[in-house]
Amino acid sequence: MHEILSALLTETGFEGFEEEENILKAYINENDLDIAAVKGIMDQFHIAGWSYKPVTDRNWNEEWEQSFQPVVITPEVRIRAPFHPADPRYRHDLVINPKMAFGTGHHATTSMMMELMMQQNLHNKSVIDYGTGTGILAILAEKEGAQKILAFDNDPVCVENSVENLALNDCHRVSVKLGEINNFEDIRADVVLANITRNTIIGTMNQIGSFVPESGLFIASGFILQDLSSVSLAALKSKFHLLAQLAREQWAAAVFIKY
Repeated sequence: MHEILSALLTETGFEGFEEEENILKAYINENDLDIAAVKGIMDQFHIAGWSYKPVTDRNWNEEWEQSFQPVVITPEVRIRAPFHPADPRYRHDLVINPKMAFGTGHHATTSMMMELMMQQNLHNKSVIDYGTGTGILAILAEKEGAQKILAFDNDPVCVENSVENLALNDCHRVSVKLGEINNFEDIRADVVLANITRNTIIGTMNQIGSFVPESGLFIASGFILQDLSSVSLAALKSKFHLLAQLAREQWAAAVFIKY
């Protein structure tokens, strides 16, 4: 239930979540809070015992760093913070400076995206990382041999964090840009990566389709398993066929191929 609530609340602007026993804590900028939207979600699941209140300002980065632990994605891929020692057992021992943003590999959607990427041949491919966040997917794409990578996000904090993380991983083939998808209409790539939200994927599927040539790939996550059918239907309308999928903790990730 918490996974489904997190996904729906993310669609309304919530950016961080904490679980404590049977309680889900969700965080959002006070100016972005839409009480009517939250009430609609809670009513949908017949949840009456919910409340909201302002939170005292805290050093979120410091708290995040204290709880950040290395995470193993596959036998070849591990993600760690700069203050963790390197581990030569992993072919890709990626370094992410932990900030209050998605994309550290701990969330199921990020780990599934990376697993699916490792199952594809990215060598010499061009890649777009749509909504790059921390830049972790773009970093893995370069490590897997992609030759030209465009990573963009509409959040300046994410762009700044991505640039920092690219430097930590000695990446030189990734270009990071600030902007919305409509700012990149003339770009083409063999592979598009998007770990965002269901509504954003469905709402911009036409633009995503215009990026990818025949036999190109679209790898996506950020939505729950029950929404895979609606995402697949939108993809089909842009000539993407479902090629592979993963599911974990009620979240889903999928690979689509352009036909």
